[in-house]
Amino acid sequence: MATKKAAKEETDRLASEIKGQIALQCDAWRYYPRTTNLRSLPELLIDLHDVLPSIIPKQVLIPEDLEEAVAVKKMYMKVIRLLHPDKISNKLDLETKLLADVVYRQLSDIYMAYRKAFAEI
Repeated sequence: MATKKAAKEETDRLASEIKGQIALQCDAWRYYPRTTNLRSLPELLIDLHDVLPSIIPKQVLIPEDLEEAVAVKKMYMKVIRLLHPDKISNKLDLETKLLADVVYRQLSDIYMAYRKAFAEI
């Protein structure tokens, strides 16, 4: 029982140490360089392999005609399936798991806003 508690405390300590690094990585992915302008959902999906290469294979992100909402939705569904917390491998390191979780949540929020904006057109 004590070893489980010690392991959990160690995991929590490591998680708090790397949250700053994860925030920087996510900001670099979400924003255009040296600006405060957010990138579009299709751009974020295409560049996701650069953020999580151990989870997102390059061949999954073959850009289609991402001007169409159907193509964006198709690529989003492929990516979100790979990033889902239940699908992440236990063999990955803690930083990659935490980064995948943050990216999963951000992509979900961005996609919901994208869907809402696209439905209003």
